[in-house]
Amino acid sequence: MKTYTLLLLAVAVPAFTQETPFIFRGGVVNAASLTPNELPGGGVAPGSVITISGRRLGPGRDLSGVSIDLRKGTTELSARPILANDSQISAILPANTPTGDISLRLSVNGQKSNWVPLRVVDRAPGIFTATGLGRGWAISQKAASSGGSIPAFHGGTNSAIPGQAAMLLLTGAGVNSFFDVFTELYIGGSRVTRMVYSGRAPGMPGVDQLVFFIPDDAPMGCFVPVYVRVGGVVSNSTTMAIMPKGGACSDTHNPIAESLVKGGKIVHGLLFHASANVGEAAGMSVSLAIDKGSVRAMEERGGPFAFDPFLAMPPAGACTSYAMSGNILATGFQMSSPGKALDLGKLSTNMGDRDMPFTELIPGVYTITFGGGLSARDAPSLRASGGADVRPFDLPVATGPVLDSPNLEELSNIDRMSGANISWKGQPGVSAFLAGAVYDLPTNSSGLFLCVSAPGASMLSIPDYVLANLPPTRATNQNDARVFFSALPMLRATSLPDLLVFSARQDLTFQPIRSVR
Repeated sequence: MKTYTLLLLAVAVPAFTQETPFIFRGGVVNAASLTPNELPGGGVAPGSVITISGRRLGPGRDLSGVSIDLRKGTTELSARPILANDSQISAILPANTPTGDISLRLSVNGQKSNWVPLRVVDRAPGIFTATGLGRGWAISQKAASSGGSIPAFHGGTNSAIPGQAAMLLLTGAGVNSFFDVFTELYIGGSRVTRMVYSGRAPGMPGVDQLVFFIPDDAPMGCFVPVYVRVGGVVSNSTTMAIMPKGGACSDTHNPIAESLVKGGKIVHGLLFHASANVGEAAGMSVSLAIDKGSVRAMEERGGPFAFDPFLAMPPAGACTSYAMSGNILATGFQMSSPGKALDLGKLSTNMGDRDMPFTELIPGVYTITFGGGLSARDAPSLRASGGADVRPFDLPVATGPVLDSPNLEELSNIDRMSGANISWKGQPGVSAFLAGAVYDLPTNSSGLFLCVSAPGASMLSIPDYVLANLPPTRATNQNDARVFFSALPMLRATSLPDLLVFSARQDLTFQPIRSVR
Protein backbone atom coordinates (compact mmCIF):
# COMPACT_ATOMS: atom_id res chain seq x y z
CA MET A 1 0.00 0.00 0.00
CA LYS A 2 2.90 2.36 0.74
CA THR A 3 4.29 1.80 -2.76
CA TYR A 4 0.86 2.38 -4.29
CA THR A 5 0.52 5.72 -2.49
CA LEU A 6 3.98 6.81 -3.64
CA LEU A 7 3.01 6.00 -7.21
CA LEU A 8 -0.09 8.14 -7.30
CA LEU A 9 0.09 10.73 -4.51
CA ALA A 10 -0.21 14.28 -5.84
CA VAL A 11 2.03 16.52 -3.76
CA ALA A 12 0.52 19.90 -4.54
CA VAL A 13 -1.55 21.40 -1.71
CA PRO A 14 -4.88 22.42 -3.22
CA ALA A 15 -6.92 25.50 -2.54
CA PHE A 16 -10.59 24.66 -2.04
CA THR A 17 -12.86 26.36 -4.54
CA GLN A 18 -16.48 26.23 -5.66
CA GLU A 19 -15.66 27.49 -9.15
CA THR A 20 -16.48 25.36 -12.18
CA PRO A 21 -13.81 22.70 -12.83
CA PHE A 22 -12.22 22.64 -16.29
CA ILE A 23 -10.46 19.71 -18.00
CA PHE A 24 -7.73 20.53 -20.51
CA ARG A 25 -7.95 19.36 -24.10
CA GLY A 26 -6.09 16.05 -24.23
CA GLY A 27 -5.96 16.17 -20.45
CA VAL A 28 -7.01 12.55 -19.81
CA VAL A 29 -4.14 10.10 -20.28
CA ASN A 30 -2.58 6.91 -18.97
CA ALA A 31 -1.38 7.82 -15.46
CA ALA A 32 2.00 6.12 -15.94
CA SER A 33 3.07 6.96 -19.49
CA LEU A 34 1.23 10.29 -19.97
CA THR A 35 1.37 9.47 -23.71
CA PRO A 36 -0.86 11.81 -25.74
CA ASN A 37 -4.08 10.05 -26.76
CA GLU A 38 -3.55 10.53 -30.48
CA LEU A 39 -0.10 8.90 -30.62
CA PRO A 40 0.50 5.19 -31.13
CA GLY A 41 0.70 3.69 -27.65
CA GLY A 42 -1.69 6.37 -26.42
CA GLY A 43 -5.25 6.00 -25.22
CA VAL A 44 -6.30 4.32 -21.97
CA ALA A 45 -7.32 0.76 -21.21
CA PRO A 46 -10.31 -0.52 -19.20
CA GLY A 47 -9.37 -1.17 -15.59
CA SER A 48 -6.31 1.10 -15.73
CA VAL A 49 -5.28 4.17 -13.74
CA ILE A 50 -5.83 7.45 -15.58
CA THR A 51 -4.77 11.03 -14.89
CA ILE A 52 -7.12 13.97 -15.49
CA SER A 53 -5.45 17.40 -15.77
CA GLY A 54 -7.09 20.80 -15.68
CA ARG A 55 -8.04 23.63 -13.32
CA ARG A 56 -10.11 23.64 -10.12
CA LEU A 57 -10.43 19.85 -10.22
CA GLY A 58 -10.39 18.61 -6.68
CA PRO A 59 -10.85 19.42 -3.00
CA GLY A 60 -7.76 17.50 -1.88
CA ARG A 61 -7.74 14.14 -0.17
CA ASP A 62 -11.44 14.32 0.65
CA LEU A 63 -12.94 12.69 -2.44
CA SER A 64 -16.52 12.48 -1.16
CA GLY A 65 -17.62 15.33 -3.44
CA VAL A 66 -15.81 14.10 -6.56
CA SER A 67 -17.46 11.99 -9.26
CA ILE A 68 -16.37 11.09 -12.79
CA ASP A 69 -18.95 10.34 -15.48
CA LEU A 70 -18.25 8.30 -18.62
CA ARG A 71 -20.60 8.18 -21.59
CA LYS A 72 -20.74 6.37 -24.92
CA GLY A 73 -24.07 6.53 -26.66
CA THR A 74 -26.62 5.23 -24.18
CA THR A 75 -23.98 3.57 -22.00
CA GLU A 76 -23.13 5.49 -18.84
CA LEU A 77 -20.49 4.50 -16.29
CA SER A 78 -18.50 6.06 -13.46
CA ALA A 79 -14.74 6.02 -12.85
CA ARG A 80 -13.46 5.81 -9.29
CA PRO A 81 -11.32 8.77 -8.11
CA ILE A 82 -8.44 7.76 -5.87
CA LEU A 83 -6.33 10.93 -5.45
CA ALA A 84 -6.92 14.59 -6.26
CA ASN A 85 -5.56 18.09 -6.07
CA ASP A 86 -6.53 21.35 -7.72
CA SER A 87 -4.89 20.55 -11.06
CA GLN A 88 -4.93 16.75 -11.29
CA ILE A 89 -7.05 13.76 -10.40
CA SER A 90 -6.08 10.08 -10.55
CA ALA A 91 -8.88 7.58 -11.12
CA ILE A 92 -9.50 3.98 -12.10
CA LEU A 93 -11.56 3.21 -15.19
CA PRO A 94 -14.21 0.51 -14.78
CA ALA A 95 -13.21 -2.87 -16.18
CA ASN A 96 -16.32 -2.81 -18.41
CA THR A 97 -15.55 0.55 -20.03
CA PRO A 98 -16.38 0.17 -23.73
CA THR A 99 -13.52 0.63 -26.19
CA GLY A 100 -13.59 3.37 -28.81
CA ASP A 101 -14.24 7.09 -28.42
CA ILE A 102 -16.08 8.00 -25.22
CA SER A 103 -16.73 11.21 -23.29
CA LEU A 104 -15.68 12.07 -19.73
CA ARG A 105 -16.94 14.71 -17.31
CA LEU A 106 -15.92 15.57 -13.77
CA SER A 107 -18.14 16.84 -10.95
CA VAL A 108 -16.69 18.51 -7.85
CA ASN A 109 -19.16 19.29 -5.06
CA GLY A 110 -21.96 19.59 -7.59
CA GLN A 111 -19.98 21.77 -10.03
CA LYS A 112 -19.71 20.02 -13.41
CA SER A 113 -16.75 20.34 -15.78
CA ASN A 114 -16.76 20.34 -19.56
CA TRP A 115 -17.06 17.04 -21.42
CA VAL A 116 -13.81 15.86 -23.04
CA PRO A 117 -13.19 13.06 -25.54
CA LEU A 118 -11.23 9.98 -24.52
CA ARG A 119 -9.91 7.08 -26.61
CA VAL A 120 -10.29 3.70 -24.90
CA VAL A 121 -8.29 0.77 -26.27
CA ASP A 122 -7.89 -2.85 -25.24
CA ARG A 123 -4.32 -2.30 -24.05
CA ALA A 124 -2.11 0.74 -23.49
CA PRO A 125 0.73 -0.35 -21.20
CA GLY A 126 2.43 2.47 -19.33
CA ILE A 127 5.39 2.02 -16.99
CA PHE A 128 5.30 4.15 -13.84
CA THR A 129 8.31 6.44 -13.41
CA ALA A 130 9.91 8.09 -10.41
CA THR A 131 9.87 11.41 -12.25
CA GLY A 132 6.09 11.26 -12.69
CA LEU A 133 6.57 12.45 -16.28
CA GLY A 134 6.23 9.15 -18.14
CA ARG A 135 9.96 9.10 -18.90
CA GLY A 136 13.08 8.54 -16.86
CA TRP A 137 13.60 6.08 -14.03
CA ALA A 138 11.11 3.21 -13.98
CA ILE A 139 9.47 2.38 -10.68
CA SER A 140 11.44 -0.83 -10.17
CA GLN A 141 13.11 -2.56 -7.25
CA LYS A 142 14.79 -5.77 -6.29
CA ALA A 143 12.14 -8.46 -5.87
CA ALA A 144 11.56 -8.94 -2.14
CA SER A 145 11.55 -12.38 -0.56
CA SER A 146 8.51 -13.43 1.40
CA GLY A 147 8.49 -11.72 4.78
CA GLY A 148 11.58 -9.66 4.01
CA SER A 149 11.96 -5.90 4.16
CA ILE A 150 10.89 -3.80 1.19
CA PRO A 151 13.94 -3.00 -0.99
CA ALA A 152 14.64 0.55 -2.11
CA PHE A 153 13.71 1.59 -5.61
CA HIS A 154 16.39 1.30 -8.25
CA GLY A 155 17.91 4.66 -9.17
CA GLY A 156 21.14 6.49 -9.84
CA THR A 157 22.55 5.63 -6.43
CA ASN A 158 21.05 2.12 -6.20
CA SER A 159 21.69 0.32 -9.48
CA ALA A 160 20.27 -3.05 -10.39
CA ILE A 161 22.63 -5.99 -11.00
CA PRO A 162 22.63 -8.37 -13.99
CA GLY A 163 20.93 -11.65 -13.05
CA GLN A 164 19.06 -10.03 -10.17
CA ALA A 165 15.35 -10.64 -9.62
CA ALA A 166 13.44 -7.38 -10.02
CA MET A 167 9.91 -5.99 -10.02
CA LEU A 168 8.34 -3.40 -12.34
CA LEU A 169 5.01 -1.57 -11.98
CA LEU A 170 2.76 -0.42 -14.82
CA THR A 171 -0.87 0.12 -15.74
CA GLY A 172 -2.99 -0.41 -18.85
CA ALA A 173 -2.05 -4.02 -19.66
CA GLY A 174 -5.74 -4.92 -20.06
CA VAL A 175 -8.65 -6.14 -18.01
CA ASN A 176 -7.47 -9.75 -17.79
CA SER A 177 -3.93 -8.77 -16.84
CA PHE A 178 -1.11 -10.33 -18.84
CA PHE A 179 -1.80 -14.01 -18.87
CA ASP A 180 -4.10 -14.01 -21.90
CA VAL A 181 -1.69 -12.14 -24.19
CA PHE A 182 1.92 -12.26 -25.34
CA THR A 183 4.10 -10.08 -23.10
CA GLU A 184 7.67 -8.97 -23.85
CA LEU A 185 10.10 -7.02 -21.68
CA TYR A 186 13.27 -5.47 -23.13
CA ILE A 187 16.12 -4.04 -21.05
CA GLY A 188 18.81 -2.21 -23.01
CA GLY A 189 17.95 -4.19 -26.13
CA SER A 190 18.16 -7.53 -24.33
CA ARG A 191 14.92 -9.44 -24.13
CA VAL A 192 14.00 -10.80 -20.71
CA THR A 193 13.68 -14.57 -20.96
CA ARG A 194 13.07 -15.39 -17.30
CA MET A 195 9.67 -13.96 -16.36
CA VAL A 196 8.44 -15.04 -12.93
CA TYR A 197 5.08 -13.23 -12.80
CA SER A 198 2.97 -10.98 -14.98
CA GLY A 199 -0.42 -9.85 -13.74
CA ARG A 200 -2.24 -7.57 -11.35
CA ALA A 201 -0.17 -6.09 -8.52
CA PRO A 202 -1.50 -7.46 -5.21
CA GLY A 203 -3.36 -4.82 -3.19
CA MET A 204 -2.89 -2.11 -5.85
CA PRO A 205 -6.11 -1.57 -7.86
CA GLY A 206 -5.51 -0.72 -11.51
CA VAL A 207 -1.77 -1.45 -11.28
CA ASP A 208 0.01 -4.32 -13.06
CA GLN A 209 3.25 -6.00 -12.05
CA LEU A 210 6.14 -7.82 -13.69
CA VAL A 211 8.59 -9.94 -11.70
CA PHE A 212 11.61 -11.07 -13.71
CA PHE A 213 15.35 -11.65 -13.79
CA ILE A 214 17.49 -8.92 -15.36
CA PRO A 215 19.33 -10.42 -18.37
CA ASP A 216 22.95 -11.35 -17.74
CA ASP A 217 23.92 -9.56 -20.97
CA ALA A 218 22.06 -6.32 -20.21
CA PRO A 219 24.28 -3.28 -20.88
CA MET A 220 25.73 -1.31 -17.98
CA GLY A 221 24.99 2.35 -17.37
CA CYS A 222 22.80 4.93 -15.69
CA PHE A 223 20.04 5.13 -18.29
CA VAL A 224 19.46 1.64 -19.67
CA PRO A 225 16.17 1.71 -21.67
CA VAL A 226 13.24 -0.41 -20.44
CA TYR A 227 10.25 -1.25 -22.66
CA VAL A 228 7.21 -3.50 -22.24
CA ARG A 229 5.14 -4.77 -25.15
CA VAL A 230 1.77 -6.35 -24.36
CA GLY A 231 -0.29 -7.89 -27.15
CA GLY A 232 1.72 -5.94 -29.73
CA VAL A 233 1.30 -2.53 -28.01
CA VAL A 234 4.52 -0.85 -26.84
CA SER A 235 4.81 1.08 -23.58
CA ASN A 236 6.57 4.35 -22.91
CA SER A 237 10.36 4.09 -22.80
CA THR A 238 11.78 4.29 -19.29
CA THR A 239 15.23 3.72 -17.79
CA MET A 240 16.98 1.61 -15.20
CA ALA A 241 20.49 1.95 -13.76
CA ILE A 242 22.46 -1.31 -14.05
CA MET A 243 26.00 -1.80 -12.76
CA PRO A 244 28.07 -4.98 -12.21
CA LYS A 245 27.99 -4.62 -8.42
CA GLY A 246 25.07 -2.24 -7.96
CA GLY A 247 25.59 1.03 -6.10
CA ALA A 248 26.00 4.40 -7.82
CA CYS A 249 25.87 4.38 -11.61
CA SER A 250 28.25 5.85 -14.18
CA ASP A 251 28.57 5.99 -17.98
CA THR A 252 31.98 5.89 -19.65
CA HIS A 253 30.62 7.48 -22.86
CA ASN A 254 28.52 10.15 -21.12
CA PRO A 255 30.37 12.04 -18.35
CA ILE A 256 27.28 14.14 -17.65
CA ALA A 257 25.34 11.16 -16.28
CA GLU A 258 27.16 10.89 -12.97
CA SER A 259 27.13 14.67 -12.53
CA LEU A 260 23.39 14.80 -13.19
CA VAL A 261 22.75 12.31 -10.38
CA LYS A 262 25.12 14.14 -7.99
CA GLY A 263 23.51 17.50 -8.81
CA GLY A 264 25.04 20.95 -8.83
CA LYS A 265 25.70 23.69 -11.37
CA ILE A 266 26.14 22.28 -14.89
CA VAL A 267 26.68 24.03 -18.22
CA HIS A 268 26.23 21.85 -21.31
CA GLY A 269 27.27 23.46 -24.62
CA LEU A 270 27.26 22.00 -28.13
CA LEU A 271 28.40 23.75 -31.30
CA PHE A 272 27.60 21.93 -34.52
CA HIS A 273 27.93 22.13 -38.29
CA ALA A 274 24.99 20.31 -39.89
CA SER A 275 24.82 19.46 -43.58
CA ALA A 276 22.50 17.59 -45.91
CA ASN A 277 22.53 16.57 -49.56
CA VAL A 278 19.27 17.92 -50.98
CA GLY A 279 19.58 16.63 -54.55
CA GLU A 280 21.00 17.79 -57.88
CA ALA A 281 20.68 20.91 -60.01
CA ALA A 282 22.26 21.42 -63.43
CA GLY A 283 24.12 18.14 -63.00
CA MET A 284 25.71 19.20 -59.72
CA SER A 285 25.11 17.93 -56.21
CA VAL A 286 23.41 20.51 -54.01
CA SER A 287 23.90 20.54 -50.26
CA LEU A 288 22.44 22.54 -47.41
CA ALA A 289 24.39 23.49 -44.31
CA ILE A 290 23.69 25.29 -41.06
CA ASP A 291 25.94 26.20 -38.14
CA LYS A 292 24.37 26.56 -34.72
CA GLY A 293 25.05 26.31 -31.03
CA SER A 294 22.97 25.40 -27.99
CA VAL A 295 23.80 25.84 -24.33
CA ARG A 296 21.88 24.70 -21.28
CA ALA A 297 22.92 26.19 -17.92
CA MET A 298 21.10 24.78 -14.89
CA GLU A 299 21.61 23.93 -11.27
CA GLU A 300 20.48 20.32 -11.22
CA ARG A 301 18.62 19.05 -8.19
CA GLY A 302 20.48 15.75 -8.24
CA GLY A 303 19.33 12.71 -6.30
CA PRO A 304 18.73 9.07 -7.22
CA PHE A 305 15.99 9.94 -9.72
CA ALA A 306 17.54 12.99 -11.42
CA PHE A 307 16.77 12.81 -15.13
CA ASP A 308 16.83 14.92 -18.26
CA PRO A 309 16.08 13.44 -21.70
CA PHE A 310 18.76 15.61 -23.34
CA LEU A 311 21.52 14.61 -20.91
CA ALA A 312 20.58 10.97 -20.28
CA MET A 313 21.93 9.04 -23.27
CA PRO A 314 21.35 5.29 -23.61
CA PRO A 315 24.33 2.98 -23.14
CA ALA A 316 26.52 2.11 -26.13
CA GLY A 317 24.72 -0.25 -28.47
CA ALA A 318 21.22 0.74 -27.33
CA CYS A 319 18.36 3.05 -28.33
CA THR A 320 15.68 4.91 -26.41
CA SER A 321 12.65 6.98 -27.38
CA TYR A 322 10.20 9.57 -26.08
CA ALA A 323 6.68 10.71 -26.89
CA MET A 324 5.69 14.21 -25.85
CA SER A 325 3.41 17.13 -26.61
CA GLY A 326 4.79 20.02 -28.67
CA ASN A 327 7.31 20.27 -31.52
CA ILE A 328 10.62 18.82 -30.38
CA LEU A 329 12.30 19.90 -33.64
CA ALA A 330 11.46 23.56 -33.02
CA THR A 331 12.06 23.81 -29.28
CA GLY A 332 14.94 21.41 -28.61
CA PHE A 333 16.56 22.11 -25.24
CA GLN A 334 13.48 24.06 -24.15
CA MET A 335 11.72 20.73 -23.60
CA SER A 336 14.37 19.49 -21.17
CA SER A 337 13.47 18.79 -17.57
CA PRO A 338 13.58 21.91 -15.40
CA GLY A 339 16.38 22.81 -13.08
CA LYS A 340 17.24 26.19 -11.58
CA ALA A 341 18.44 28.43 -14.41
CA LEU A 342 21.96 29.83 -13.94
CA ASP A 343 22.82 33.47 -14.55
CA LEU A 344 25.96 33.35 -16.72
CA GLY A 345 25.99 37.04 -17.58
CA LYS A 346 26.76 37.60 -21.28
CA LEU A 347 27.34 34.28 -23.07
CA SER A 348 29.21 34.18 -26.38
CA THR A 349 31.36 32.09 -28.67
CA ASN A 350 34.77 33.47 -29.54
CA MET A 351 36.61 32.52 -32.72
CA GLY A 352 39.74 34.59 -33.24
CA ASP A 353 38.61 38.15 -33.83
CA ARG A 354 34.90 37.26 -33.74
CA ASP A 355 32.89 37.30 -30.54
CA MET A 356 29.31 36.21 -31.25
CA PRO A 357 26.65 36.48 -28.53
CA PHE A 358 24.11 33.78 -27.72
CA THR A 359 20.39 34.57 -27.42
CA GLU A 360 18.65 33.38 -24.26
CA LEU A 361 15.42 31.64 -25.37
CA ILE A 362 14.16 30.92 -21.89
CA PRO A 363 16.02 31.19 -18.57
CA GLY A 364 19.06 28.94 -18.72
CA VAL A 365 18.68 27.94 -22.39
CA TYR A 366 20.71 29.74 -25.07
CA THR A 367 21.04 29.46 -28.86
CA ILE A 368 23.16 30.97 -31.64
CA THR A 369 23.29 30.79 -35.43
CA PHE A 370 26.69 31.48 -36.98
CA GLY A 371 26.23 33.77 -39.95
CA GLY A 372 29.75 33.19 -41.23
CA GLY A 373 29.74 29.44 -40.78
CA LEU A 374 31.72 27.19 -38.47
CA SER A 375 34.56 25.49 -40.31
CA ALA A 376 36.63 22.58 -39.06
CA ARG A 377 39.62 24.94 -38.88
CA ASP A 378 37.95 27.18 -36.32
CA ALA A 379 39.07 26.88 -32.70
CA PRO A 380 36.07 28.26 -30.83
CA SER A 381 35.76 28.94 -27.14
CA LEU A 382 32.72 29.27 -24.89
CA ARG A 383 32.86 32.54 -22.96
CA ALA A 384 30.70 33.85 -20.11
CA SER A 385 31.11 37.26 -18.51
CA GLY A 386 29.88 35.92 -15.18
CA GLY A 387 26.68 36.61 -13.32
CA ALA A 388 24.94 36.09 -10.03
CA ASP A 389 25.49 32.31 -10.13
CA VAL A 390 28.88 31.73 -11.80
CA ARG A 391 32.23 33.39 -12.22
CA PRO A 392 33.53 34.44 -15.66
CA PHE A 393 35.01 31.69 -17.83
CA ASP A 394 36.53 31.32 -21.29
CA LEU A 395 37.01 27.67 -22.26
CA PRO A 396 38.13 26.05 -25.53
CA VAL A 397 35.61 23.81 -27.29
CA ALA A 398 37.20 20.64 -28.67
CA THR A 399 36.26 19.32 -32.13
CA GLY A 400 35.09 15.72 -32.21
CA PRO A 401 35.78 12.98 -34.77
CA VAL A 402 33.82 12.61 -38.01
CA LEU A 403 32.25 9.35 -39.23
CA ASP A 404 32.06 9.18 -43.03
CA SER A 405 29.70 7.51 -45.51
CA PRO A 406 26.55 7.20 -43.39
CA ASN A 407 23.79 5.16 -45.06
CA LEU A 408 20.49 6.22 -43.52
CA GLU A 409 18.25 5.05 -46.36
CA GLU A 410 16.10 2.77 -44.18
CA LEU A 411 15.15 5.82 -42.12
CA SER A 412 13.86 7.70 -45.15
CA ASN A 413 10.66 5.65 -45.11
CA ILE A 414 10.16 4.12 -41.68
CA ASP A 415 8.10 0.99 -41.15
CA ARG A 416 7.43 1.15 -37.41
CA MET A 417 6.75 -2.59 -37.21
CA SER A 418 10.01 -3.65 -38.87
CA GLY A 419 12.79 -1.62 -37.29
CA ALA A 420 15.67 -0.23 -39.36
CA ASN A 421 19.40 -0.64 -39.98
CA ILE A 422 21.98 2.05 -40.68
CA SER A 423 25.69 1.84 -41.52
CA TRP A 424 28.78 4.06 -41.84
CA LYS A 425 32.55 3.82 -42.14
CA GLY A 426 33.65 2.94 -38.63
CA GLN A 427 36.64 4.23 -36.69
CA PRO A 428 38.38 2.43 -33.80
CA GLY A 429 36.98 3.51 -30.46
CA VAL A 430 34.43 5.94 -31.96
CA SER A 431 30.67 5.52 -31.37
CA ALA A 432 27.97 6.82 -33.68
CA PHE A 433 25.09 8.95 -32.43
CA LEU A 434 21.69 8.92 -34.11
CA ALA A 435 18.63 11.05 -33.37
CA GLY A 436 15.33 11.07 -35.23
CA ALA A 437 12.21 13.11 -34.59
CA VAL A 438 8.70 13.31 -36.04
CA TYR A 439 6.31 16.18 -35.30
CA ASP A 440 2.60 15.91 -36.06
CA LEU A 441 0.93 19.31 -36.44
CA PRO A 442 -2.77 18.34 -36.05
CA THR A 443 -2.13 16.70 -32.68
CA ASN A 444 0.80 18.98 -31.68
CA SER A 445 2.79 15.96 -30.55
CA SER A 446 6.25 14.54 -31.21
CA GLY A 447 8.10 11.25 -31.18
CA LEU A 448 11.87 11.17 -30.68
CA PHE A 449 14.39 8.32 -30.78
CA LEU A 450 18.08 8.35 -29.77
CA CYS A 451 20.73 5.68 -30.35
CA VAL A 452 24.42 5.23 -29.49
CA SER A 453 26.44 2.55 -31.27
CA ALA A 454 29.12 0.36 -29.77
CA PRO A 455 32.62 1.93 -30.05
CA GLY A 456 34.26 1.08 -33.35
CA ALA A 457 31.05 -0.28 -34.87
CA SER A 458 30.07 0.36 -38.48
CA MET A 459 26.35 -0.48 -38.25
CA LEU A 460 23.42 -0.20 -35.89
CA SER A 461 20.02 -1.89 -35.74
CA ILE A 462 17.10 0.15 -34.41
CA PRO A 463 14.51 -2.21 -32.89
CA ASP A 464 10.89 -2.02 -33.98
CA TYR A 465 9.71 -1.27 -30.44
CA VAL A 466 11.87 1.90 -30.40
CA LEU A 467 10.10 3.17 -33.54
CA ALA A 468 6.64 1.83 -32.66
CA ASN A 469 5.24 4.99 -31.05
CA LEU A 470 6.41 7.54 -33.63
CA PRO A 471 3.50 9.57 -35.06
CA PRO A 472 2.60 8.26 -38.53
CA THR A 473 3.05 10.85 -41.26
CA ARG A 474 0.05 12.19 -43.17
CA ALA A 475 -0.63 12.57 -46.87
CA THR A 476 -0.77 16.35 -46.60
CA ASN A 477 2.09 18.57 -45.43
CA GLN A 478 1.33 18.39 -41.71
CA ASN A 479 4.51 16.78 -40.42
CA ASP A 480 8.12 17.75 -39.81
CA ALA A 481 10.41 14.73 -39.63
CA ARG A 482 14.20 14.50 -39.73
CA VAL A 483 17.04 12.20 -38.72
CA PHE A 484 20.50 13.34 -37.57
CA PHE A 485 23.75 11.34 -37.62
CA SER A 486 27.21 12.07 -36.22
CA ALA A 487 30.04 10.65 -34.22
CA LEU A 488 29.13 10.68 -30.54
CA PRO A 489 30.16 14.14 -29.31
CA MET A 490 33.28 13.87 -27.16
CA LEU A 491 32.32 16.17 -24.33
CA ARG A 492 35.20 17.98 -22.66
CA ALA A 493 34.57 18.31 -18.93
CA THR A 494 36.04 21.34 -17.18
CA SER A 495 35.70 21.68 -13.43
CA LEU A 496 35.51 25.25 -12.18
CA PRO A 497 34.70 26.47 -8.65
CA ASP A 498 31.11 25.30 -7.98
CA LEU A 499 30.57 24.65 -11.71
CA LEU A 500 31.01 21.86 -14.28
CA VAL A 501 31.18 22.82 -17.96
CA PHE A 502 30.73 20.17 -20.66
CA SER A 503 31.33 21.28 -24.23
CA ALA A 504 31.93 19.86 -27.72
CA ARG A 505 31.97 20.88 -31.36
CA GLN A 506 30.56 18.33 -33.78
CA ASP A 507 29.91 17.85 -37.50
CA LEU A 508 26.67 16.05 -38.30
CA THR A 509 24.54 15.13 -41.29
CA PHE A 510 20.78 15.19 -41.50
CA GLN A 511 18.08 14.13 -43.91
CA PRO A 512 14.30 14.30 -44.04
CA ILE A 513 12.14 11.37 -43.03
CA ARG A 514 9.71 11.12 -45.92
CA SER A 515 7.19 8.77 -44.36
CA VAL A 516 6.39 6.87 -41.18
CA ARG A 517 3.84 4.09 -41.45
